[in-house]
Amino acid sequence: DRSEGKPPVLDRKHEKQVQDFCWELIQKGFISSAHDCSEGGLAIAVAESCFSYGGQTLGATLTLESTLRNDTLLFGETQSRIIISFPEERINEIEDLAMTFPVDFSLIGKVGGSHFTVTVNEEEVIKQEINILKEIWKTSLGSYAGQVT
Repeated sequence: DRSEGKPPVLDRKHEKQVQDFCWELIQKGFISSAHDCSEGGLAIAVAESCFSYGGQTLGATLTLESTLRNDTLLFGETQSRIIISFPEERINEIEDLAMTFPVDFSLIGKVGGSHFTVTVNEEEVIKQEINILKEIWKTSLGSYAGQVT
């Protein structure tokens, strides 16, 4: 393990705007799920959401454009970032609401299917059956602990 430098400064005003926006979406019944990116970043937040989507496991397909390195983009634990899922017919209402808070809102993918797929800058960087990822996620700490003597 290695730690360097200072952690990023939390912009409390922006964090409150993001949280208030998310709370409003919940109160209006617009969203199906919400997960912050503070532990494991974007890829982990989406995967964990897939594992417990209304009591079932669903896949997801993400299509991203970025100048960041893939590890930073997918696993960076950025503050004030929440991944939401919602019915497609709510997109306009959610976009309008995001402008009133104001917070950034980007459509990055779709929920469904049996795979977790991530494409960055038109290159597929992750593609795995969601049930396999869920099993790894559920058993990884136990598997590791069993190997330690």
